Amino acid sequence: MKATPLDPRLLTSTDEARAYGVIFWTKGAVQSGVVVAPDSEEWLLTAAADIDEVLAWARTRAEGRDFEILALSPGAIGYSAIRLFGSDPTEVGY
Repeated sequence: MKATPLDPRLLTSTDEARAYGVIFWTKGAVQSGVVVAPDSEEWLLTAAADIDEVLAWARTRAEGRDFEILALSPGAIGYSAIRLFGSDPTEVGY
């Protein structure tokens, strides 16, 4: 990781996340010699006070599962997402 100072004048706008996506991942397994892909459980959270509330909610429901948190912005169709926490085990290089 590299950290450099940020000039706040470069921030042309700031949007509060109106919705968050939380995805819980159940690890993949090997069944009869076949690798089974990880399974996911997805949640849409709205009206959260902040990311700390979302993170606390996810941690209390994780039940030992890995999870990721996405900040969601409405798009033309569905949402665009920025990952804030965690990773997707189905992505190459996980």
